Amino acid sequence: MFKTLEKSLDRPLSDLELKKFKHTILNNVDIVKVHIDPVTKKRLTAYFVFNKNEEVIKNQLNSFLNKWNEDLSKKENSKNNVNLINVNEPPIQKLNSCCSNSNNSNISNELLEKKWITILKGRDIGYTEEIVSLLNFFDKSYQDLVISEMSDSHKINKVGFSSLIPKYYMEKLGYFSNSPEHLFFASHLSLDSIEKFTEESKALGGHLPQEEVFFESPEYVLQSAPCFKVYFSLEDEILNENKIFNLKGHCFRNEIKNTYLLERLLNFTQREFVFIGSPEFVVEGRDKSLELTIEWMRKMGISGRCELANDPFFINDDQKQKFNIPSKIKYEVRADIPYKDDSISIASFDTHGDFFSRTFNFKLDNSENTWSGCIGLGIERCVWSFLQQYGLDKEKWPTYVRQNYNK
Repeated sequence: MFKTLEKSLDRPLSDLELKKFKHTILNNVDIVKVHIDPVTKKRLTAYFVFNKNEEVIKNQLNSFLNKWNEDLSKKENSKNNVNLINVNEPPIQKLNSCCSNSNNSNISNELLEKKWITILKGRDIGYTEEIVSLLNFFDKSYQDLVISEMSDSHKINKVGFSSLIPKYYMEKLGYFSNSPEHLFFASHLSLDSIEKFTEESKALGGHLPQEEVFFESPEYVLQSAPCFKVYFSLEDEILNENKIFNLKGHCFRNEIKNTYLLERLLNFTQREFVFIGSPEFVVEGRDKSLELTIEWMRKMGISGRCELANDPFFINDDQKQKFNIPSKIKYEVRADIPYKDDSISIASFDTHGDFFSRTFNFKLDNSENTWSGCIGLGIERCVWSFLQQYGLDKEKWPTYVRQNYNK
């Protein structure tokens, strides 16, 4: 059923790099699985479907590995030029929720059999009442906890935005030239092509014509993170105090090869809190929100932990030398998936340093040292990990969730 190719990297992968490597190679090479030798951490075996052209896969793999090794070399050479700032780090060894789960089997088939989830065309899915109720309850309970614990000392500004990002902002971020691989673009028919487009669609039996000539060059992308709009909205502003923003939004990420029910979606929702102000305020906000996220997981009965991560969503290695950023940019909270003895990220905590404030020219009281940070909780993944840990039998759910999720 599968064929394999074996290759070797220039140097061993670190534990942090390993996760990013697997994710990136699956999105760039037409393979279904990659195995990294656990001893050398350099040798890899790539698995691909037997009816694929081996020469094409080999060329894709060689091209990817050449770029990966080249990027590693650039990263090593630029380390001395990066202005990394050491800040107080959270006690990640204490940030865990050791809850007792009641399920060790994969609930995917049961979700489909009971029609809690419906598979649609194009790798899309739909939810029925049980999932919708859980999604709403998980979001509300998390939001309520964070607000109740933080609003006494700081006003929390609730904001909302559309899912469309004008290309101006992405160009200013350097997104198109640095990390465009997960973007969805929004376009429309050019006015003078509508009639011809319609005629061709009729000739194709109602199908979508493939010629790009019908479409205007995209003026928008679909947002990959809701917090972007907060920074855009503050362009050229002077802030008179530290700020906290609360928002919820859709995220769109092109991960066609890896979609899997609620675990990995093309379009998912995040509850976000954004901190903008002094470096001390932003770091305190990160640490407090980390603690509150673990507290919320214990309340919901979700087992997991906090870990250091190395895949910040907003900056790449080439950009780091231009900004004042912390040496450890990102932490994530991971929830256990018992049936495969693994975990998935359900929340990320990024400290941006002055990347966004300098890029969009907003300042705190005319200070040159204005930082930002954000936390994003993936609602669908929270529900997914909860159901994987407890199953679909509501009698086995933790009391708090069972009694409150559908109110």
